[in-house]
Amino acid sequence: DYYLHRTFERVDNFAGCIFMEYQNHSDFSDKNTIIYGHNMKNGSMFAQLHKFEDPDFFRGNREVLIYLPDEVLHYTIFAAHIYDDRHLLYSFDFADSEVYEKYLQSVFDTRDMSANIDKEMTVINEDQIITLVTCIGSQPNNRLLVQAVLTEREPGTEADTAE
Repeated sequence: DYYLHRTFERVDNFAGCIFMEYQNHSDFSDKNTIIYGHNMKNGSMFAQLHKFEDPDFFRGNREVLIYLPDEVLHYTIFAAHIYDDRHLLYSFDFADSEVYEKYLQSVFDTRDMSANIDKEMTVINEDQIITLVTCIGSQPNNRLLVQAVLTEREPGTEADTAE
């Protein structure tokens, strides 16, 4: 809750900032790393995630890059769907491979017509994913999840760490 209304510099701000779930490791080593951001009316923060609700945009924009101090993480988006407002890490023990596998299967089994799920991709319990989460203005009890699987970890370059 702290960063919902504060910048990364810990200054009060109604827009807050993009932040990782505090229970996740900062090196993105968890099975499912959760990253939150507000859906701002001015298009900032994670408002742009709603573009993934459009099937054409979803098909044409699948890569997520995460820049860490010493490496670059490459992810491929496999799902964009509406989910309820349950806290994912309190609701699922992703360290339990059976729970994680069932969770992944539930994503691929999503039957919501508004969901974009690449059912040709395979994501298994040995994979690591990120889940980008933002609110849906007209649905206060739901969230939009954009999920991507780690496909490559590459050493960072000096130019990457300067960004």
